[in-house]
Amino acid sequence: MTYSTTLKTLGEIETDAAQGLVTRTIPSLIYLMLHKESEFRAHNQLVGRAGALLSRLLARERDHLYSESVNTIWRAAGIEFSLAGRDVRYYSSEDVRSRHNILPGDCRPTKARLAPFRALQEKFGRRDFYGLHTFIWWNLEAGGGCGLSTRYGTSGGVSQPGAIFLEAVALVGRLADRPPHLLVAHEIGHFLGLPHPDESVGTDSKRLMHPSYPGPVLTRGEVVRAGAEAHRLTGFRNGTPKEEARCLPKDR
Repeated sequence: MTYSTTLKTLGEIETDAAQGLVTRTIPSLIYLMLHKESEFRAHNQLVGRAGALLSRLLARERDHLYSESVNTIWRAAGIEFSLAGRDVRYYSSEDVRSRHNILPGDCRPTKARLAPFRALQEKFGRRDFYGLHTFIWWNLEAGGGCGLSTRYGTSGGVSQPGAIFLEAVALVGRLADRPPHLLVAHEIGHFLGLPHPDESVGTDSKRLMHPSYPGPVLTRGEVVRAGAEAHRLTGFRNGTPKEEARCLPKDR
C-alpha cells in the first residue's frame, strides 16, 4: 500500500507502508538556453538535443527508460527527481560576455566564483518555481557542469533555489566522453550540498562526487547528507523547511 501527498513548499513524499521506505520527489524545470543571434543556430540545435536527452535522464521508476535515469543513483538516498517542464530562454553575447558563446566561470565553491551563475539564474529562472532549476548552455568554461546548492534565509525559508548548469557539448556533443547520467547526477549532488571528496580519493573508488565522476557510488555519509537536504527542501514535517537538516554527519 502506498500513498503520496503534494506539499505547498516543494515536491512529493511517497511512503511504502510495507517496507517503511520514504521517497522525496523533487521537480526539475529544464531551461533551454538559446542564443539570439542566427550565427549560433548550430549551438542552439545541440542545446535542444541535450534537452531531449535530459528529459530521458529524469525518467521515474515506472518509466521504461528508468535504467538510464539519474534516479537509479539517487534512490539510495530516498530521492527522486521528476520533470516539471521545459522552458526556452534567449540570451545575447552580452549575457555570456563572450563572442564565442562560452559561459565564463570556473565554478569553485566560493561566493565570488559562483556569483555570475547566481546572477544568471536570477535573470532567467522562474521565481515561482522551488524545485531544481536546470540550465542547459551550449558550452561552459568550467567544463561539464556546475551545481549550486539552495540558499536559505535567516528565517529558514528559501532565498534562492538551487540550480545546475550543464553544457550541451558534454551531454551530446564532441565532449560527451562519459555517461551523461553520471555528469547530471554529479551536479545534482552539489545541488544537494555534497562537496568533492578528499583529494586522496582516486577514480578507482567509482565515487560519484569525485571531480571526474568515474562511477555511481555514494558513501553512507553522502546518502545521509543528501537525504537531509531533500528532507529540508520538501518540508517533510508540516510543509515547512527543517533547520535540523543542517546538522549533518561527516562523510566517511
